[in-house]
Amino acid sequence: MPEVSLVENISDFNKAQIFRHLIFYNIISPLQFVLDYEGMEKLLSSKLTYFYKRVFPAMWIITFGAGTLFLWIYNCEGTSLFKWFVLVCLLGGSIFLRWFSEKLKVVSLQGEQLVVSDYRSEETIPLRQIEEVTETRIWNPKLIKLRLNRPGRWGDEIVFIAPIRFQFIFLNHPLVKELRHMIQTTQRGS
Repeated sequence: MPEVSLVENISDFNKAQIFRHLIFYNIISPLQFVLDYEGMEKLLSSKLTYFYKRVFPAMWIITFGAGTLFLWIYNCEGTSLFKWFVLVCLLGGSIFLRWFSEKLKVVSLQGEQLVVSDYRSEETIPLRQIEEVTETRIWNPKLIKLRLNRPGRWGDEIVFIAPIRFQFIFLNHPLVKELRHMIQTTQRGS
């Protein structure tokens, strides 16, 4: 008779109950559960990252540019000062959106490493290399910033959009708490 491990004899329902208790009593964290027991890569950044990185800036620049062009082509009376104001806003907004969209990254967790991508290239960063995890408070969508001990491909700071979640502005996003916990655990272990 072949040997069957104890884990194989437990039904899926019982496994789920066991893991729920382990998570509830803070024996393991939800992210640690996913990494250790499911062995998969977990997307940490929002699924809307591509929209905020590529689509929104293009739409804003095209729409605002068309409005600015309309003001300059058609001679509306009494709008000479307003034309210059709108043109400066277009240039300033375009520069800001370009800068902001370049900073945004896609971040996934795989084991004890972060996989960071900008849709063109990818870099792997060990969790122990992260010095600090912060988030924006009054910014929508919430941004999470990871400060690194040593600069990587994109400098010493990785910025990504947190998954959308309805909560009070001054509360920490659960992902920030989870990342801080995992980083502390990893740094204590090494």
